[in-house]
Formats: sequence, C-alpha cells, structure tokens
Amino acid sequence: MKKIQELFLLITLGFLLVSPLLAENNTSFVKIVEDKKTKVITFSTSYGDIEKGSSMASVMGTLGNPQDISTGNNTEIWHYQFDDGNNLVIYFTKGAVTKVEDRQKSDKDR
Repeated sequence: MKKIQELFLLITLGFLLVSPLLAENNTSFVKIVEDKKTKVITFSTSYGDIEKGSSMASVMGTLGNPQDISTGNNTEIWHYQFDDGNNLVIYFTKGAVTKVEDRQKSDKDR
C-alpha cells in the first residue's frame, strides 16, 4: 500500500510541475534559471529576462514603466499588463528584485 501511495504522490507532483507548461494558450510564463557557476538566478519571461537582485532602473529598462505600484511589508510591487492580457508582477525589497510572478489572463476572459 505504501508503494502505491508513493507512486500516486510522484505522479501528482509531476502533473503539478508539468501542467502549466501544457496549458492551452499559455503565451507567457516565468521560468526560473540558476547559473550553477555564478549562482545568478534569472526570471525568464516572454517579455524579457530579469535577474534576481536587479535594480528598479534595470527592470524599467527591460519592461518600461509599470502600470501600477503598490507597497507593503518592506516590499514594493510593480504591476505590468501587456496587450495579450497577461500580467507580470515584480517584487522589490530594498530596491532589488526578489521575485517575479506571471498572472495570466484566464481562458474565460480570452
């Protein structure tokens, strides 16, 4: 019984990791790439690559001005909306990128 549970868990985890890549009309997603040698983490998106630790000026150079900016808990959050209906959310702490998220337009809104 334990082997079946382990197999089920592996299949479920595999599906959760692969399913966003298989989604229909998936025109944008954030891929996190770490350079093993330099330890640099890059958030690779359809709209440009952003390195973890990048400055606000660097992000602005890649993506332009954000449509909206919000703050909270020592974090500044930049919101970008693109013509295809997808959104990128960039999180900054002390002026440096800490995280990038993709907020795709749902299929029902397309």
